[in-house]
Amino acid sequence: MTNSSKRLDYIDALRGFAILCVVAGHSTGLRDNAHRFISVFMLPVFFVISGFLMQYKNDTSNSLKGFLKKRFTGILVPYIGFSILILLYESIYGLLNAEFSAIRLWLGILQTIFLYGKSILWFLPALFISAFIFFLLKKYLKHPLTILITLILAAIATVLSVWLEGNMLIQLTEAVTENVILDGGVLNAPFWRSVFLLCPMYLAFTLERSFYMLPFLCFGWYLGFLLNKLDCRIRERQLSGANVLHYDAKERLIRKRILTIGISVSLLVGSYFLMQYQSNIVDIHNMNIGKIYLAIPVGILSTGAWMILFMNLPEIPLIYEFFVLCGRNSLVIMATHLDFGIMNNAKAFAMDRNQYTVHFKNYIFILHIYLIEAAYEIPICYIVNRFFPFLAGKGFRKSSKNIFKVVK
Repeated sequence: MTNSSKRLDYIDALRGFAILCVVAGHSTGLRDNAHRFISVFMLPVFFVISGFLMQYKNDTSNSLKGFLKKRFTGILVPYIGFSILILLYESIYGLLNAEFSAIRLWLGILQTIFLYGKSILWFLPALFISAFIFFLLKKYLKHPLTILITLILAAIATVLSVWLEGNMLIQLTEAVTENVILDGGVLNAPFWRSVFLLCPMYLAFTLERSFYMLPFLCFGWYLGFLLNKLDCRIRERQLSGANVLHYDAKERLIRKRILTIGISVSLLVGSYFLMQYQSNIVDIHNMNIGKIYLAIPVGILSTGAWMILFMNLPEIPLIYEFFVLCGRNSLVIMATHLDFGIMNNAKAFAMDRNQYTVHFKNYIFILHIYLIEAAYEIPICYIVNRFFPFLAGKGFRKSSKNIFKVVK
């Protein structure tokens, strides 16, 4: 594995698998055991991938200005764009159904400004801040200090998650939304006092999520670093061992691949059983982590296992390409699958169909969710990539018409 601008298909495939897990996790159709298991890795895996690609592309050698410009285009521009779209949708929907709330709109704007994020969009500011912190650590500090500070920040996030409960913030937001009224067209004093209380809490939550996710990004970078070193040693052996027969080397590679897949699967099975000791799902949005001593280690273990597994899995036609396509559009799917009425319509359809299902109700339910989500997401992804590429983190350049073709 060498530093290059070449796109890694197995990374896109892993992204695709992860975004399908996110959709399933938000569908409420999973059994408790399965939901607890996927909740520990479905979002952290994106941070591991981000750290891995930072090492692969040698981002830490870039200037601070160059790094921020790239991340602003790839993360914050989509965050701002989709936040505006969600606020517009909610406002128009509220006006059409006589449910419009000016206070709710104001709170949505404040959540966006303070990077708390509307709905699933919290994920993007957390990714930006985590990447920025890790960039500074890697650029100016040595390895031990980088790891130490990462762990300290994760510990701070743990303390904050106990002190600043997500449910408390939700209740306060609901109280402000429902109990404060407009007085003669002017927002009254209790609202503004509540705003001064809410804004620091929004910012604290943003930092808390970012600190919690930092170990995953750090793990991704060092995983890429170790694999790069291992790859260099293998190449040196190949160059020095010219007398080794080609078929022996190929057979040895196949055996190593099978062994690696077996170890990865074993780690995932172990992670599944460990997560059964967790009483609830890992909810990073509201920072309800549960047993922190399980969540981060098992999250790192499982995300690493998925990463190694996808590196070594054979590329099965159609299935692999499907994962790659989902991965390349994962940002758009992430930002839209839960809002704009898409998930609600998918759930309504799945529940309606499920009443006629006798066996495997949970699996059939999720399959119906995927079908309806796909019916929405395919045209959405096409429109975004073709006409509004900045929403997909691709800047303002025009994309190819055939955006669903996987180029080998």
